[in-house]
Order: sequence, then structure tokens, then C-alpha cells
Amino acid sequence: MADFDLETPFPTPHGHDLPSDTPNYYLFNVESDHMPAPAYHRSLVSGAGAFLVDTRRKIMSLVLRLSRHYGSVTSYLAVNYADRFLSYHPFPEGKQWFLNLAAVCCVILALKMTKTEFSVSEIQQDAGAMFDMQNIERMEKLILGTLSWRMRSVTPFCFLDFFISTFGLEGPPPRRALKARARQIIFKTQTEVELLKFRPSLISVAALLSACDELFPLHFHCFKETTFDTTHINAVSGFSL
Repeated sequence: MADFDLETPFPTPHGHDLPSDTPNYYLFNVESDHMPAPAYHRSLVSGAGAFLVDTRRKIMSLVLRLSRHYGSVTSYLAVNYADRFLSYHPFPEGKQWFLNLAAVCCVILALKMTKTEFSVSEIQQDAGAMFDMQNIERMEKLILGTLSWRMRSVTPFCFLDFFISTFGLEGPPPRRALKARARQIIFKTQTEVELLKFRPSLISVAALLSACDELFPLHFHCFKETTFDTTHINAVSGFSL
């Protein structure tokens, strides 16, 4: 299995490398398959979703705590798995063990995907709950099945280089600075509920424009018009900056 990278989740055809700003239009076509269920955001923001809100808050907190020693990429991937799993598989009320086990397994699956060395017992100790390997394997299979085995998540990071190429910045230094700041914004805002209703490509655009407003404010409006004039963005409604 090819190594996983947040920016290039799928191996390039025939092992050939493509320029970083080459638009992989396939990602635009499949990004919605890597999002939580459509009703997830509505349930979280509605008055009827109190249990779901509390459950999400708990599992996000636990996943972030369990993955904190393994780097931001692992944490991001584990949170992505947890949101998608919770959105498609309702958690039973009054069974904290199920939430704990799901959090542990989301982190384990993210660690496996990033090929990071880890100790299952250490993760469980950090979670304050111990499970036998049979139950861990069952939960892993449940998560994998619920996510249709789509573990190479398409995230906002996949689209950064493509949209940066439309900005027309001259020279590598400004592009690197813009990308670095956008990455920080994406990592920092992942658990924001309002972002759950937007496609990864749109979140990528928002992060880049936010970074642009900070670093290159004189170019913001020009870059905004250029970005929203692209084929895959201008037809999307419900998104504003």
C-alpha cells in the first residue's frame, strides 16, 4: 500500500509524479464521499440534536487527546474518521464504553494509515479504558464498513496547490507562506461544526483566502474573484466570505 499523504491521498497513475499544481479533477468528483452524512450538520445545529452534540464533543476531545503525541496529520485523519463514523452510525445512549472504543479505534486506524508506530495498550491507558483485541478488531471493522473502506480521506489539503496556482503569485516564497498559513488554519478549525456542511475544496478555498487576507491583503479581492471563477467553485451555492 502506498504511503498516505493529506495532500495526495491516492497514488498517481502508473507511479508517475505530477506537478503539485496539476488539478486532479477526480478529487473534486469524489470529495463528497469523504464527508459526514448530509443530515449530520443539521442535526448538530438543531435543538433536537443535544445528545449528538454532546457525543461529538466527547469523542472529538478524546480523539484529540489520544492522538496528540502522533502529530497533526494523524490527529486530523482520526477526527475525520470519527466525524464520518458518528454521522452514519448513531452511538447508543448510556454506553460510554462504545464512545471510548470508537475513539481508540479511530486513532488506531489513522496511525495504521500513516504507518506510525504505536502501542495499543498505551493508547488504551491514555483513554482510561481497556478492551481486548477481539473487541478492538470488531470496532475497527465496523468503522471500516461504515466508511465504505474510504480511509484515504479527501481533505481540504488536497486542493491547496491547485487553488494557489490560480492566485498568480510570483515566486515560490509567497506561495509557500500562503500554503503554510492555510494549512495552519485548516488544522485549527477542523472541529468547527459550521464547516461540516462544506465540501473539502470549499474549505481549502476559505483557508487560502483567509491566509491571503492576512499576508497579502491588497490582493485579496482579486484572488477571491479568480478563485470563485474556477469551474469547480462558481456553481456551488451556500458559501460566502
